[in-house]
Amino acid sequence: MTRDRRGDRGDRRDEARSPGRVEVRISTEQSESKGLLVDLSYSGARVEECTWLPPVGSEARLCFEVPGVGKIELSGTVHRYGHGGFALCCDADDLPDRERVDRVTALLFAASTRRGPSESE
Repeated sequence: MTRDRRGDRGDRRDEARSPGRVEVRISTEQSESKGLLVDLSYSGARVEECTWLPPVGSEARLCFEVPGVGKIELSGTVHRYGHGGFALCCDADDLPDRERVDRVTALLFAASTRRGPSESE
């Protein structure tokens, strides 16, 4: 029997995800950019409203700071483009601090639910 693990949004991810918006700095070998972190999990992140899109397949580092949590840096591979940004795939074993990622996820999710569904999509 095949188990369909799709959540409310139709995703097949096991990790908790956060639909939030935090300013993020994007660094690659080619350039630096800014954008908005709109989704975060142990396996990656989604960034939108980028000032420059790194090439698909390139390595990128995201750096952002959340009050009460501190600075977080994630590294990974640019997986695909969409919604004026890109998806970054990260190796969960390389995360610097899962507890802080969990705290950011919880804070961003709480902020998005206070805004209401029309503002967070």
